[in-house]
Amino acid sequence: QGLPMMVRSVSCWLLILLVARNAVSLHPDVFLGSARPGGACRASTSVMGLRGGGEHGGRKEELTERELYGGAIRMKLPATFDDISRFRHVPDFQEVWVDRNAERSVIVELLEYDEATDNSEIAAKLFRELAEADNATDVRIIATRNLKHQELPLLSSDLRCPPSWVTYWLLAGTQSIAKFNNAGRDHIMTCVFVARLPNMQTDLSIILHITTKDPPGTKSLDETISEHEHNMRLMEDMVRDLRVTNWDLFGEQD
Repeated sequence: QGLPMMVRSVSCWLLILLVARNAVSLHPDVFLGSARPGGACRASTSVMGLRGGGEHGGRKEELTERELYGGAIRMKLPATFDDISRFRHVPDFQEVWVDRNAERSVIVELLEYDEATDNSEIAAKLFRELAEADNATDVRIIATRNLKHQELPLLSSDLRCPPSWVTYWLLAGTQSIAKFNNAGRDHIMTCVFVARLPNMQTDLSIILHITTKDPPGTKSLDETISEHEHNMRLMEDMVRDLRVTNWDLFGEQD
């Protein structure tokens, strides 16, 4: 019968689980929310911090191919990332991975295709909605990129539609959110990747959260830009070999 349809609307995305903070055995600063029957659970960024962006200690970070959604999607993640569903329940339309050695996380979701939003604005819209859901301050978009099809060769070679229909977007931004115990604020660097798949009525989103100890404005402009460039390179490395191995994941299409 194939895999169940796992697409959710953007509004639902804001109300279900992302990763909040404080609790599972995997990481002392993280817990997973859960939706209440007939209600909704507050979305929150995962507070998983910076460990050098795309490089650790001056060397390129080791990435390992992982299976998502039961193997229907494959992509590479840092070797230190663990599947949090081994420890806590995760909704079947999400994938949540956390770094066992640093305060970082990756959240993958299949969102209902947002026809009302221009391609060039989709990553910024998701970033701002996430910041709003977290009551974030110091919300800043640092950079955006339209990735070329050759930068995702495996996915682009098997799109099941004209390549011109599909676009890829990458955004880097920052935000500050209240700590779990309300003692100050966590400063988060975020990368948002979106693959727009209109033939599948889906926006595939991948969000990388990294906590930094430095409040906005405490580093030089060059240092800030360099950190975000490292994080964007890490996301680019992660999605370079992204591919769909079972398109039934998206359900029947017209």
